[in-house]
Amino acid sequence: MAVSAASGAVTASVFYQGVLLLVWLVEWLLLTLILPGANLYVLLCMVNHLSKEDMLSKMAELLETMINWSLKTMLGAVLGLQAVRGLVAPAMDAIKRTALAELPERFRLWEMP
Repeated sequence: MAVSAASGAVTASVFYQGVLLLVWLVEWLLLTLILPGANLYVLLCMVNHLSKEDMLSKMAELLETMINWSLKTMLGAVLGLQAVRGLVAPAMDAIKRTALAELPERFRLWEMP
């Protein structure tokens, strides 16, 4: 509500829809990829420690690197999209207000004395 009062309706609607979409996407990625990957990483480390030879350490390192990079990438994407949205949406509201303010003057059908 504060965003709506400060910047306008377009800014508020874009902001809230974008946040909901990002929350859903991050939640889906975490539940379907990251958490099962973390479980697999723990399982690989446990199996590797139980064996006499160090067979699965490289695979566990690869999985750990993939999980870390995916978490960092998601964080960067969320922050980057929020920054771009924060810069673009107020400009859209300003253009809309200017266009609506000039609309009656451009299409004046009769002159007032």
